[in-house]
Order: sequence, then C-alpha cells, then structure tokens
Amino acid sequence: MILLEIAAQAVRGMSPAVRVQLKGGYQVLRSPGESCTPVAGLFSALCYPDGRGGDGAFLAPGQKSGKAGFGLQGKDKSWRVVRDLGGSGALHQFNVLSGKFEVLTQDATEIAQMLRSAAGLPPRTTFEQLFSFRAEQLPSRRPKGESADKKKKADKPGAASGPVDVAAERERLKALAQELALSQDIAEVQFKLDGMASELFALESKTKVVEDARARVARSQQELAAAPTLESLGLIADEHALVKRFPAEVQKYQDAKAKLETERGEQAPEVAVGPVAPLQSDQRFLAAMAVGLAALIGAMFLKPSARAVALLAIPAFSFAALLALRWVEDLQGSKRSTGKVDRFAAREKKLDQDHEALVAKVKAVLARARVETAEELQGALDRREVAQEQLTQASLTLEQLEQDPETAGAVQRAQALKADQEALNQQLVSRAGGYVRSPGEVERDIAQTNERIAEAQKPVPEEPEFEAVDTDGVERFDDPMPALMVLATDLLHADVPTLWAGLKDRCAQYVGALTDKRYHGLEVDKDGRARALAPGRSVSLAELPGKDLDLVYLGARLCVLEKALATEKVPVFFEDACATGWPEPRKQLLLKMLRHLGTTTQVLHVTPAGHAAGPNDVVHAL
Repeated sequence: MILLEIAAQAVRGMSPAVRVQLKGGYQVLRSPGESCTPVAGLFSALCYPDGRGGDGAFLAPGQKSGKAGFGLQGKDKSWRVVRDLGGSGALHQFNVLSGKFEVLTQDATEIAQMLRSAAGLPPRTTFEQLFSFRAEQLPSRRPKGESADKKKKADKPGAASGPVDVAAERERLKALAQELALSQDIAEVQFKLDGMASELFALESKTKVVEDARARVARSQQELAAAPTLESLGLIADEHALVKRFPAEVQKYQDAKAKLETERGEQAPEVAVGPVAPLQSDQRFLAAMAVGLAALIGAMFLKPSARAVALLAIPAFSFAALLALRWVEDLQGSKRSTGKVDRFAAREKKLDQDHEALVAKVKAVLARARVETAEELQGALDRREVAQEQLTQASLTLEQLEQDPETAGAVQRAQALKADQEALNQQLVSRAGGYVRSPGEVERDIAQTNERIAEAQKPVPEEPEFEAVDTDGVERFDDPMPALMVLATDLLHADVPTLWAGLKDRCAQYVGALTDKRYHGLEVDKDGRARALAPGRSVSLAELPGKDLDLVYLGARLCVLEKALATEKVPVFFEDACATGWPEPRKQLLLKMLRHLGTTTQVLHVTPAGHAAGPNDVVHAL
C-alpha cells in the first residue's frame, strides 16, 4: 500500500491549502517553516480515528475549521479518507464502473477496521512505533525510568544516605579526575574525528567525480572492445559496401520497375491489339469476291449487248482488295505489338533477375555476420564509432580532472585523512575500549562528590532518616529494545531468539555504519534486552550515552523495518528532526539508507524549509 495524495486546508505546519500527488519510492516532503510538519501524526489521526475529535489538535492556530485527507492505493483498490479536523470524517472507495469515489462508512471504528483489513494498514501502535520515525521517539528524548526518579530524589536537599566516608570519597575524586582527563582527551580526539569526517566528506565528493570519470573511461573501453568490426564479423570492405548501398539498390530497382510500368501503360492501346483473324474468315471479303466472280461469269453467258454487266465486278473486286490491304496492315501491326510485349517482358525479367542476385548476395553476407537486416549490421558497426567517440570524450574529461590541482590534491588529502582517521580510531579503541563517559557527566559526578564531602564535614543536625538513594552521577536511559522486539515478534510471528537469529548480521551492518564502527553489533536475550558490542567489551543499552543510544536504536529499528517490509508494503514516515545535531557525513549515510528503503516501499522524508535535497530526489512542498 502507498499514499497517492495528501490534501489539507488550515492544517498546522502546512500552507493554507495543500494538494500533493505522491508515488512510490523515496520522496521529500518539504515543510514551509523551520520545523517539520507533523505529517505522520496527521496520517495516524485520520486513519486511526479515536472518535473524540483528537485530530482537532492539528488545526492551524487561529483557524476555526480545517480539513485533511489522504489517498491510498492497495493492490487492486483505491481509498480516500477525509476528515473535518475536530469533526466528522468518512472513508471512500473508488468505484471502477462509475469512475468515482463512493462513501463506505463514516463511523470512526469502522474506518480503522476497514483500512486494516482491506488496505493492509498495521495496528496503530505498530505504525506509530515502527513505520513512523519522529524525534520524540528517540531514547535520549523519552522520559526516564526509575533511574531518573532516583536521580531526582538524590538531587533533593537532605537526600544523602547516612554518613559519608570522606576518605573513600576523596579516593573516588582521584579516580574521577583521572577519568575526566581521559574523557577530555577522548572528547578532543572525537572532535578531531568529527572534523576529519566533515572534511573527508567534502573531499570524497571531489574524488568521487574523478572515480566516476575513471569508471566512464573503463565502461567506454569495454564498450569499444565489445563493439563488432568487419574482421570480427568475417566480412571485407567490399561486402560492407554492398550491404551499405543495398537500400539504394532496392530503391533503384523499385524506380526501374515503376518506369517500366509507366512505359507499358503509355503503349497499352497499341500493345492491346490481339491476333489478326485470317482473311478468308472475313464475310465481307468473301461476299465482295463472290459478287465480282458472279458478274464475270454471268457476262460470259449473256448476249453481247448485255455483257456490260461484267463491269459490276470492278467495284466488288476493288472493295475486296481494300479489305485485303487493311488485313495486311493489321497483320503488320500485330507483329509490331508482339515485339513490344516481348521487349517489356525481357526488360522486366532482367530487372528481377539482377535484383534477386543482389538480394542473394546480401543475404549471404548478413548470414555470415549473424544479423537479420542491413540496418542491424550498420547499427552494429556504428556502435564502434559511438563507443570511440564516448571514450575520447571520457578520456579528455578524466585528463582535465587529473590535471586540476584542486582535484589531485583532494585525492591525496583524502588518503592522508583516512590514514589519520584510522590511527585516531585505533587510539580511541586502545584508550577507551569503544566507550567512555562524556566530560560533562564526569564533571557533574565530581561536583556531586565534592558536595557530599562538604556536607559530611559540616555538623549534621538531627533529622529524620531518609531512604538511601543510589546516585552514581550517570544519566541512564531505558533500554528501547524490549518494546521494539515486542512489535517485531507480533508483526513477524516469531519468538525473540528465532527472530534475532535472522536479524543479527544485518543489524550489525546498520549499527556499525551509523556509529562509525564504535559498536559492531548487538546481543539480545530472550526477553529482548540488548547489549551493544564494542571492541573488547559489551555495554548495556541503558548505560550508553544518549547520542550513541539513539544511533544504535535507529540501526536496530531500520533492520526490523527492512525485514517487515519484505512481506508487507506500508508507507514509512521519517522526520528530519531525528538527525538534528548529526555531522553531515552521518546525515548523508542515513539518507542513503532511507533511499535504499525506498526501493522496497514508499518513504516520505519530512524536512524543514532549508533542507537541501539530492539531485534525483522527488520534492513536494507542503
């Protein structure tokens, strides 16, 4: 399931009127102000309505009414949930036949049930604590557990637990002074590492340009080597020339055929004359001859005075002679027409034979080159020219970059920084074992110890005894892993040991990357409690500094989320405030993780107005 649309009017943190069209993958939702718009909370309020108007909290300040809606796309259906903030709402479903959205229900309980059963939304708790990343969910920002309550009690006047051993406290002060010196040294080293990481990130951006140019040269060389040549295809230049001019020869053949047909059409009346019938089959000729002969023969038997009848034979024989002359002309014309027909047929036959011979030669060449058409052969040979041109351009670009002093210096500087960074990391591991308290915590511990010594050296008036409170000066946080494991086991239908066996290695990759390898993995017991694995030791998550705890928690949560999304696609919301205070390289690493997550589902990254998106990121203004 993905979101197709966000529509809002008079919603807190958004423009007065917003309509955003969404699609799958990683997308940036840019807030109009400096703080992140609570898109995830608004989605939760609309898709999991409480029926008591709780969504009214998202109404923009000073506005009496507002409206919000989300469009959702499942496997084969589309829905739209719309609500007047603080008022009524409805769930619509798209009707394919009518081409419109139709109301399914306006009941708050039924809306949540239908979205879970039909659209595939997870339970509200699972969505809010797994698929929605908000800054207040980070362990360092959550209310503390019993350790915080004890600390508050210890901070109250008169909370000291009985007599204080001044000598032991002074020994503790010496140990704390040594720890403070170590912590300050480690903080200084860490400060250098953060500076190196920032500088290295900037340098790697420059070196990546060179690496990309080298990669383009290598690809162009491979394409040039793979491009076919006449020799590799088993052809010679004359055969290539034959195939190259084949389209022109085909056109020439077609033009010659058309010209022959034109000439044949112009000679059609003459050519159309058929065979001439024999003269003796002409009835007029026979009749004229018969009349002439009758006149002559009759005159022979008549009296001399009547023999003038023989003169009638003259016109009869004349007419017969005229018919005979016309027959001779027709016979001659028929012979001429037959000759022209034979010449047209001979020319057409010669054209066809020459064309068939040319086609046979071209087919033989194409068969030897293992291609189907002349265009395909020419395209294959043209690829070499294109590859050569690309290689020339890529080589020129690489040469310019390598000759650029700034780029060349960036490569050398980056290599030196990586060596220095590795040395400092080794120094951190050797001196601190991957974990040390911050100087501020140690200083607070020293101040509290000095206060206890000062209080112990003052006269103590008789007062009622107070309950002893264990105060070690360390700010502790609750272990977030048990709650995360409960969500994961419910969602993936497996117990903690089985689930963690499949997540352990992937989680180590996330945690190691986010913490710069200060921690290389997690151990989780059957109850979900976790310990962070550092070089040479393991640390309970409740004992980690707040910043490290947030990183470890985000790594574990991204790992669980990646596993869950393998079976069910649910949109993921991420507020940019989760990474507030992080160095730029770590932020870019987190963005890479979110973009990778966007290849399997829809990731909506909510950012403030000043966020700089990547060149390929899809950005929507809220």
